Amino acid sequence: MATALQMCSREWYPVVAFLAHCGAEGAPAGAVRDRFGSLPPPGAYALAGAGFTIEEASGGRLRLAGAPPPLAAGAVRALLSREIDSVDVRVFPVLDSTNEYVLSAGGAAAASNVELIVAAETQTRGRGRWGRAWASPPFMGLWFSWWCRARALPPQIVAAAAGVGVLRAMRGAGAADARLRWPNDICIGGGKAGGILVECGPGGCAVGVGLNVRGDAAEYVDADRAPCRPVSIAQAAGMAPERDALLARACAEIVRAARAVARGDGAAVLDAWRDAQDLRGKRVCLRIKDRVRAGCVREVDPARGIRLDEHAEWFMPHAVVRVEEGCER
Repeated sequence: MATALQMCSREWYPVVAFLAHCGAEGAPAGAVRDRFGSLPPPGAYALAGAGFTIEEASGGRLRLAGAPPPLAAGAVRALLSREIDSVDVRVFPVLDSTNEYVLSAGGAAAASNVELIVAAETQTRGRGRWGRAWASPPFMGLWFSWWCRARALPPQIVAAAAGVGVLRAMRGAGAADARLRWPNDICIGGGKAGGILVECGPGGCAVGVGLNVRGDAAEYVDADRAPCRPVSIAQAAGMAPERDALLARACAEIVRAARAVARGDGAAVLDAWRDAQDLRGKRVCLRIKDRVRAGCVREVDPARGIRLDEHAEWFMPHAVVRVEEGCER
């Protein structure tokens, strides 16, 4: 009789990601408990459209069996080095936040003129705009950050270049309908497939990207509370792309787009960003702290923000708490 699969709860994500990167040998159960505080019971679990098993191995060790392959820094680096010079790719089983890591490590990367890219199998404190929590299930997506050294570029222009780069990679992976939704969402068919968060510090900006690759909406944590339904590239393309290759392609496209804008040759990139906007002509409500502005989206611009038919003023991303489609004031 087949063993029933139990859903892997969020509290076990760090342990699962850690064991995945330990390989077939696994890790001592005591060491895992010391690091993470508790252990999931051995058994069969479901996550990312697949099943896996946490097994007790000889010598008091725990190991993961049957899971999708974890991200591999060496494979990503080899693919990226064909297109981008001087790249430093770091992949971790668990991080608090890839943006936080890049903000702390970016200064050294800037001094060495290296493109720093950091990915995590899961994040314990991943976040989106306005500090909203971002769930990062292992195996299901790509959660990564790039250190952008182009200090003269405003954050919203950096975000626009990153959005175009991610779209190009997604469309190359079979998500032909991928689009952007102002200010920072990545969409497929009206559903949210990911997001971009740019946070700046001394010497540059951390460009964080979260992208749903595997699974379906029912598997995403808090999917019922999301402002729009979650969707993955696998749902749009009919199969999940290989994550190492997709990460390398996305990073190469982001770096190329940002470099073009930084050297003053980015008109095509910014035009592509405008053309990819999902909200133009749609009725929305902009929730701006203690007030609401409702209307049809007349114009979206990477430098000036968003403007509605009923209002002459432009609204910048940092002022808009939430965008709700099809609402009434």
